[in-house]
Amino acid sequence: MTRDSTSPAPAGLPRSAFARFGARIRAWDARGRLTLLGIGLVALFGIGGVVWGSVFADPQVEVHEFDAGPVARFAIGQVVPYPDVNVYLVGIEDGRIRALDGIERNSGCAVRWDPADERTRAENTAGVPGAFTDPCTGRVWTNVGNSFEGATSPLRTFQITYDTNAEGVQHVWVEVIGNRTPRP
Repeated sequence: MTRDSTSPAPAGLPRSAFARFGARIRAWDARGRLTLLGIGLVALFGIGGVVWGSVFADPQVEVHEFDAGPVARFAIGQVVPYPDVNVYLVGIEDGRIRALDGIERNSGCAVRWDPADERTRAENTAGVPGAFTDPCTGRVWTNVGNSFEGATSPLRTFQITYDTNAEGVQHVWVEVIGNRTPRP
């Protein structure tokens, strides 16, 4: 036989303090007070988190753009480094230009472009030699940033836009996000 904790204890047996506390809570919550208290606490913590994040926490997200030069500068399969911002631009087969992050996401190290590396020639755009390598992990990527050896994901890419200047020359603009300083 099971006993309901709200029913009185049989004669001679004292009710436990826990059972008495549970009965008081259920009586207090008869009108949904605990539900309202719970919703109020969730709202309070949510608002507190937003205030904390907007006033006290500084995410340090850096976004800037740079002019990579005229579109005619980029040939299919050719990698053009921008060492000041750790970015590489490469012309891909469909005529677009891809901006590759020169800092590997997992290791935080700056990747290196080796134009003489033959390992990725068969996978590279235009069949040219060259590979990106991570000196910290030994991972290898093709000239367009696709994973090749040891890497499970491609190199990150940045947004590219095109703008025509006053002389009518179309330029490539790269939007770079994040801290551009690699891990030593």
